[in-house]
Amino acid sequence: VQDLSTYWPDVYVKPYIRCNPYIIGILVGYAVYKCTLRPTFPRWKVVAGWMLSTVLGLLAVFGLYNYARTGDISDPARIIYALFGRNAYALSLAWITFACATGYGG
Repeated sequence: VQDLSTYWPDVYVKPYIRCNPYIIGILVGYAVYKCTLRPTFPRWKVVAGWMLSTVLGLLAVFGLYNYARTGDISDPARIIYALFGRNAYALSLAWITFACATGYGG
């Protein structure tokens, strides 16, 4: 989006832009609802889940740090963040929710 005045009506308010994080949240909620017993995961999977969740969350939050500081962003970085930023944050929160609800919260 080159012109920020078109960002709001063309991108931000469109429901299909936000459907992926919403669907991720619905799936995690359903998984937590269906897990009546504590699932058994090997310790390495739990640690890998926490590490991946941390990395995805930090990338989603601080991925545009250089843009905020300098006002300049490359086209590939802008495209990658637009494609994966919301999903990365949703997946990060999804693991935190699932892990805490099933007893792997730490």
